[in-house]
Formats: sequence, C-alpha cells, structure tokens
Amino acid sequence: MDKLHFIDLRYKSECWSLLEELFPIYRTILGEGFQKSLNIIRKIIPISILEYPSGSKCGSWTIPDEWILRDAYIKNSKGEIILSHQDNQFYVWQYSIPFSGIISREELNQHIFVEENNSNSIPHRVAYYSNNWGFSLSHSQFNYLNDENYFVEIDTELRKGAITIAELYLQGNKEDEIIIDAVLSCPSLANNLSGVVVAVFLADMIAGIKNRNFSYRILFTPETIGPIALHYLQDKFGKKVVGGYNLINLAFGKGFHYKKSRAGNTIADKAMEHSLKHFGREYELRDYDVLTGTCGNEKAYNSLGLKIPIGSLHRSPLGSYPEYDTDQDNLGFIDEDTMYESLKVCWGAIQTLERAKLYKHKFEGEPFLTGYGLYPKIKKDIDRIPYDYLMGFTDGDMSLIDIAEKAGISITDFDQAVYQMLDKGLIEAL
Repeated sequence: MDKLHFIDLRYKSECWSLLEELFPIYRTILGEGFQKSLNIIRKIIPISILEYPSGSKCGSWTIPDEWILRDAYIKNSKGEIILSHQDNQFYVWQYSIPFSGIISREELNQHIFVEENNSNSIPHRVAYYSNNWGFSLSHSQFNYLNDENYFVEIDTELRKGAITIAELYLQGNKEDEIIIDAVLSCPSLANNLSGVVVAVFLADMIAGIKNRNFSYRILFTPETIGPIALHYLQDKFGKKVVGGYNLINLAFGKGFHYKKSRAGNTIADKAMEHSLKHFGREYELRDYDVLTGTCGNEKAYNSLGLKIPIGSLHRSPLGSYPEYDTDQDNLGFIDEDTMYESLKVCWGAIQTLERAKLYKHKFEGEPFLTGYGLYPKIKKDIDRIPYDYLMGFTDGDMSLIDIAEKAGISITDFDQAVYQMLDKGLIEAL
C-alpha cells in the first residue's frame, strides 16, 4: 500500500470487533441504547459528552422526549402472537405511541409499512413527532394477514430525557477546524454503523499525529437533530470549521462515492478527492444535493443559515440497494475488508490535509539545485518532479494539494523535497 493510505493492520480486526459489539444494541435518537453505545466507544477514544434536555427549542425544532419500548406485538383472531418486537427489533416503528385494542384488518393496514423492492426484508421506520404508531412487515408476512380482526399491543412511554452528542476535540497548530461526523442513532444496521466504527478509529489515529496542523472535532450524533442542536445550543459551534466529512455506509460496495460540501471546493473536499484518486478504486464525485433518500447529516450541516461545509463519504449511494435501512443490513451483508479500505481512504484524506500547507519561495529565479547539494542526490528525472513543481508553484497562493494535483502525483511524494527545500531556506511555510 502506498504511503498515503498506510495504516496498521491491527485496525482491521479492531474495526470488526467494535462493529460486532455495537450491532445488537437497540438505538434511537436518545435513550439507553445510545448511551450504552457511547460507553463502548469511550473505551477506545476519550470522548466528552454534550447533553440537551427534552423540550429545548432549536429554531423551529424541539428536542424530543425519550421513547421507552416495553412490548409490542400483534395477535390473530385465535389469540396467537404472529409477530413480536422481541423477535425482530424492526417490527415496531420507533417512537410509536401506546395502543392496545382489537382492530379490523382494514384499520391495521393503515399502520403497516411494507418495503416495495424487497419481499423478504423488514424496513426500518420511525414515527418521530407524528403522534402515530405502526409496524413494519415483509411482503410474505403481510400477505398472511387474512383475519378480519387483530389484537394490537404497543406498550411504550414518552418521558423527559436529553439527546446526547459525543465529541473528541483534538487541538492543532491552527484554529481551523475539520469536523468528522458519524450518525449513531440507527438501530442494528451494520452498514450504517460502519461509519461510526471508521470515525472511532480515524479519531484514534488522528490523536496520534504529532504537531497536528489542523484542529479536529469528531462527533457522534443523532441524525439531523444533532447538528441542529449544536448550532442553536452550543456556543460558537461551527465558526472555525473549514471542512469535514459525514461518514456513513462504508462496509458494502466496490467503489466510493463522495458528495462534496455545499461550497464544493473546501480544503477537505480537495483532500478527499486526492485520497480517492490515489487509492486505486473506482470513485464518483458528486456536487452537493438534498434529494430525499440520498442524504445523511451533511444535509443538516450544509443547510441555509448553518452552511457548515461538510461532505459525505459512502461506498454505495444511500438507498441504492435493497438491503438499505432494513433488517437485511446485518453483519452477514457487509464486508470486513471493505470497511478497512474505507478507513484507509479516510486516513489518506487526513494525511493530505496535514500536508496541505501554503509554501512561499525565498529564491529569485530557478534555484541551482546542484549548488544546494540537492541535484546529485536526484537519480532519475521522475524524482525531480516534486522539486520542479515546488520551484515552479510555491507562490504562497497554491496549497501543496493544489501543487500535487498539478503535478499528477501523490502529496506524500513531496515529503522529502519539502523537507530539503525548507532546510536549505529555499521555501518557507506560511
């Protein structure tokens, strides 16, 4: 593996172990499952906790109450339980209100959701803010609902609580901040959770960088309401952000897909594109959009009024495969090697960011490298490329990413030339 994407092999098994531990936990946007997941993550990286109580106003949004699910099932006319949330956590819609009683099949149908494109899957469904209840079924289960009446029991409670956001802030030499965001509020969706796992170990590696250039804020959030709460309730949040990434669905798919930030040309957008270009897998770059079903937290960060320039990295586009947001997105569906590759690509973007400095020439006219003791050490013409491009484009306006892109080589190929030309006083870092 090239220098840009090299990481310790131990991260491969550690990523998978963390995913296996997080996967069975029943999570929603706040509550016990979310807290339990954070306690597991805290064993790996030293996160701190931000809490915002139920009822807090965030512009037009309100922090919801905590939802408690005790029991949920449907009985047929014979009194037999035909489905129970204890058998599959996806059966009951999250945030269903309490209900108990006998209803007709026609009425029950108004509270059932079936996935159109996958006859065997049970889709994930939520009822946030809707004052409604419901069940998700597979097509085959739905087709067996032939009785005239059914008994429905949904034993749930809404009570005051608080949404929780975990963060790890890593100070750099510059105040300029890079955000890495991963949504933790999904239930047992393995591919969705892979973004959390990659963010955890990416944070661990960033913490090990000595003399960091950028500052980094790694966030584990509930979807949508997390970024909105941070904007309204966390003083000065986002003011120093110059770019960042939402990580999601990173363990299934052959290539990579990167949706740029609204700005489209941040230092983070450039760094991710550079990492993808030099990784050797197919990749697609997309401009920012808000098409329903294709968005994660990047939509909230980039929304008008916030405009925090966050891009989104995933392997397969959201909603592009039948298993998406269903119980079929399990540990057997995803791939350990694919998730490990995703971590490498993210690390390549960080490596690029850390080298993305501005350099200014201190010479007039093309330097005589032999006189500086450099040219005899350059054995091949191809080895001259970093020196030539540093001599030609260190005007103080182009970052090293821009220069590397112009040269058509990896930013890590400039390491030796930058060091030597700094040492000889030919260039200076701004």
